[in-house]
Amino acid sequence: MNYLIEYHRQIEDGNILVGEELKKQIDLLIKDLKNPRYVFDEAPGNLRIDFIETFCKHTKSPFNGQSFILELWEKAIIQVAYGFKLKDSGLRRFNEVILLIARKNGKTTFIAGIDLAEFFLSKGGVDIVCASNTSEQANILFEEINNMRPTPTLYTMSCIKSD
Repeated sequence: MNYLIEYHRQIEDGNILVGEELKKQIDLLIKDLKNPRYVFDEAPGNLRIDFIETFCKHTKSPFNGQSFILELWEKAIIQVAYGFKLKDSGLRRFNEVILLIARKNGKTTFIAGIDLAEFFLSKGGVDIVCASNTSEQANILFEEINNMRPTPTLYTMSCIKSD
């Protein structure tokens, strides 16, 4: 499923309210799906979406321990960031994404899920950097990534103890 197209459709139908800047960018991305300079491949984004929804768990109440089910906008961002490639080189079109999201809307959890997916799915050589205005803020993201990992099983713990 192309989540960018579905997100655009929901916006056009009035089911999702977005600001002018985001609407303009979504419209441009929809046009770029037909731009011969680019190829859009859903697979890399879907791989990360599937990883996050399968292996990542919420760490904060009231959702603590529950599977992390991404919202439509989150799936669209992931597919766009990983899916657009330059046709002539095959390189990813986007290497950086700027998210402007208000406080208490799940930014840290979302980024932690992407970072954890990248850690497990990348071919290696990827730097995952937790940065913010302060060390304390950066540590919040680091701890979210660390806490989101699946809890070791009793089997794993017993193997560690026996060594």
